Amino acid sequence: MSVGNKLLICFAFSALLIIGLGIDAIYNTHYLSAFRRLYPPHTLNNPSIIQLPKEKFYIAGCTSKYIYLGSYSLPFHLLRIDFSLKDSLSINLPIPKGNRLHGKTIKLQLDSPNIYLVDESNTTILSCPISNPDSLRYLPIKIRIPSLECKAISACSFIVRNADSSAKSAVLTKLSSNSIPTKVMSRNLLQKQIDGIFDTDGMLHFDQSLNQLVYVYFYRNQYIVMDTNLRVQCRGKTLDSNSKAKISVTYIPSDDETTMSMPPFSVNKLSAVDEDYLFIQSALMAVNEDKNAFRNNSAMDVYNLKKQLYEFSFYLPSTANNKMQSFKVSHQKLIALHGPYLEVYQINPGYLTRH
Repeated sequence: MSVGNKLLICFAFSALLIIGLGIDAIYNTHYLSAFRRLYPPHTLNNPSIIQLPKEKFYIAGCTSKYIYLGSYSLPFHLLRIDFSLKDSLSINLPIPKGNRLHGKTIKLQLDSPNIYLVDESNTTILSCPISNPDSLRYLPIKIRIPSLECKAISACSFIVRNADSSAKSAVLTKLSSNSIPTKVMSRNLLQKQIDGIFDTDGMLHFDQSLNQLVYVYFYRNQYIVMDTNLRVQCRGKTLDSNSKAKISVTYIPSDDETTMSMPPFSVNKLSAVDEDYLFIQSALMAVNEDKNAFRNNSAMDVYNLKKQLYEFSFYLPSTANNKMQSFKVSHQKLIALHGPYLEVYQINPGYLTRH
């Protein structure tokens, strides 16, 4: 073999080695973090599963007896299913007269004893009792703001996450439909790191039993617990060490908008609350996890909000190669949607201490 060929082979080998190290570095940066998870045995018991009709569903809410699913394609339709997944009922809400709603931005949510239909494009809200869906009516909210998210906390009060032009950041706002409409804005609650909109993106939850709000960031290891007047009770941290959002944004002058210029580094994918407990589907693999187990399941971390402590983790398996799209925890039961499949698990009560 000539010297030239030997040099070429050495160069090719070196290049492959550098590429391999680069891929390994990217993998370690995105999936591995210097923390460990605790996986106690038999966390989930008694699974039930059914295949849903063809429409795409989301979990609108739960009562002590029933799960309510909303439909992306049929915004005025609810599917009620009992926790055994054996009994179901279709509920069609009446389309109100003078309909001024935009179908693509309508979301149904249930907070017993009421059903709320929210148009997030302009915070138009309709409501009716669960027991009387035909009484659906507009609520007299006179303050109209485009929202990124809207959450009902009572029959006449709502928390909205919206973009504040003066602060150039996302904020949380409390709206009221009382006889005297009110608007209370908290500008310092969501903490800006880069652009104030994408870096503060996250998930808003309300726990009715404790009358408290929880906000979980997508791109950093933080969550916020608040009362219903948007006063911070505590700021907690998740297992990993990603305290700053790793995102890149670009301003497009022709469209006068800012957008992400590359895929963001996700920390928390999905989340839910049930009384004192916060459940988070993590995007990051721990150092003591098997790569295949992490890829083929949803890694769920459980935090005690009262103690501000990590408690334990468990895997939620994929169903028929469908990844989890959404989940909710209610009365120690975990409800999950995997593509067209609805699943209900009983969480081992020995791991959740009620206060």
